[in-house]
Amino acid sequence: MSDKPMRGTSLSSIATAVGTVANLEGCKCLAVQITGLSGETIAMSLSMDGATFTSAIKPIDATTQVAAAAATLGNGYFYLANCPLAYVKFVKSAGAETVTIKLIAI
Repeated sequence: MSDKPMRGTSLSSIATAVGTVANLEGCKCLAVQITGLSGETIAMSLSMDGATFTSAIKPIDATTQVAAAAATLGNGYFYLANCPLAYVKFVKSAGAETVTIKLIAI
């Protein structure tokens, strides 16, 4: 893995396809903050090539330190460490609520 500087971005959407963040190669840790949801959930999936995504990951809930299901994330702070990725995609369970996702890759 290369040493890349910390990068941050923010996504906000009412649509189910919240967004995809690219160019994360070489990151050692990915931290995510999800806010704005009351009944919907977020599915987070990773890809190395931008074409094939997997949600067979277990992000850690930063509050409880327990692995969470990547397909049903709610409001909170989550992180992935030592997980190879180049792309991360976020999709909401419905299109009624506006979610904000802040992401920091280190």
